Amino acid sequence: MNQSDAEKYFDKGVELQKDGRHDEAIADYTKVIELGPNYIKAYSNRGNAYDKLGKHNEAIADYTKAIELDPAFADAYIIRGHTYSQMGELDSAIADYTKAIDLAPNIAEAYVIRGYTYGQMGEHDLEIADYTGAIKINPNVAEVYSIRSHSYDKLGEYDKAIADNTKAIKLDPNFSMAYNNRGIAYRNKGKHDLAIADFTKAIEIDPNDAVAYSNRGIAYDELSEHDLAIADYTKVIELGPNYAGHYHARRGLAYYQLGEYDQAITDFTKSIEIDPNDAGHYHARRGLAYYHLGEYDKAITDFTKSIEIDPNDAVAYSNRGSAYDELSEHDLAIADYTRAVELAPNYAKAFNNRGDAYVKLGNHDEAIADFTKAIELDPAFADAYYNRGTAYKERGQKAKAAADFQTAIILTNDIELNREIIGYIEELKD
Repeated sequence: MNQSDAEKYFDKGVELQKDGRHDEAIADYTKVIELGPNYIKAYSNRGNAYDKLGKHNEAIADYTKAIELDPAFADAYIIRGHTYSQMGELDSAIADYTKAIDLAPNIAEAYVIRGYTYGQMGEHDLEIADYTGAIKINPNVAEVYSIRSHSYDKLGEYDKAIADNTKAIKLDPNFSMAYNNRGIAYRNKGKHDLAIADFTKAIEIDPNDAVAYSNRGIAYDELSEHDLAIADYTKVIELGPNYAGHYHARRGLAYYQLGEYDQAITDFTKSIEIDPNDAGHYHARRGLAYYHLGEYDKAITDFTKSIEIDPNDAVAYSNRGSAYDELSEHDLAIADYTRAVELAPNYAKAFNNRGDAYVKLGNHDEAIADFTKAIELDPAFADAYYNRGTAYKERGQKAKAAADFQTAIILTNDIELNREIIGYIEELKD
């Protein structure tokens, strides 16, 4: 072998890789291997270039050859493990990371990557143990603390997640991701003011941090501060994230909560245009907005589309049933409510809605049975007591009607409904 020629091709391949010219780099690494079949780094670098091109099988073959030539080459196990992970072969990835750790116990990166892979497998205790191992090797890397906080979040251990991000912030006061992650933990604990403060700090550090705007918007939504949530979701959309359809839907929901149904429909429509292959929920939400505007035919069209996408969506059937009810298509409504309770036998609202449809058809026995079932499922369901009371009243069963009306008054905070019930109770006294 002409060592000097091999080195020239190798160095050229490295530079080409840095420029993202992976096909050309592969050609040069191949020339190196032709000149020197035992040139280990040429195999590992060519494997990396194949990886960048998505040619994972070729990459695995090169990493494997590098390992055959040097069984103690820990980095080759790490990068082969990463490729296995990309291919979804997580057990093989874990085996490679473990071998790398056996060969070089002080490589923190191997613990972090293996921990992440355990997380993908749902093995969160093992995930945390590996991040902890990386921290023991180097306790001054802020990113690892913040990454470990994610695992604690998944397990509902929010105080530990907060502690990890606080440590990360102490190590790096300008680490926006740590503020974001701590904010999520605070939000999960119901401490929305602290969460919002952290998300705001993340935005101050990085004004283009779409994730921080999104997280703050969610916190505002949970506090029913929908105008502020809308402002944050608008900023996320302006920043152009990968999941714009999702954020249009979030903003649409905030508009919906404010009763601004036309604007909600505009956002849900945009979500459907952006992400037509995952639009079931968007159709369902737009259908509700149309329903509240009294555009029942459009609502039915959207609920039907949602059902086509997910035939097991009990809520979509129930909502379509409500729209049919408004059009006096009570038989169609009953069919939808029936399908809803078949899919979700504990769906109290669907039983109540079907009972109401039976009342409209004059089928009081069936109606009372449905209201009773709704009450069994949800003993605090004021509307079900009111509806059953109304059905008893229609049948002349005054004592039962009065008892249900009294219970409904106790359970409801609806002033108008209370007035109506009091009027019925007075009628029953006559």
